[in-house]
Amino acid sequence: MDNNVVIVTRHQPVVDWLRKQGVTGKVIKRASVEEIAGKDVYGNLPLYLALRASTVTIITFPRLLQGERVDRFSVEEMDDACATMLCLSVSVLNKE
Repeated sequence: MDNNVVIVTRHQPVVDWLRKQGVTGKVIKRASVEEIAGKDVYGNLPLYLALRASTVTIITFPRLLQGERVDRFSVEEMDDACATMLCLSVSVLNKE
């Protein structure tokens, strides 16, 4: 397990899919600044938290059909929807 990786999700198939991709880390259901600051985070975060993470990686679904609920996907359904990871670095451009 990578100590710098935090996975934020309530869905076990997401954890399983990430493990299949070689990503492991501490799994939490809700993020706090203390848990994600300076970490590589996998999962969806509000922007005010994403600013504190080193990186934020989200899972995108290019073949998602309208009306499909990804929170109910199995690992196989994630693969069928061509799940991919998109790594983001969030910063403030204008500090007025």
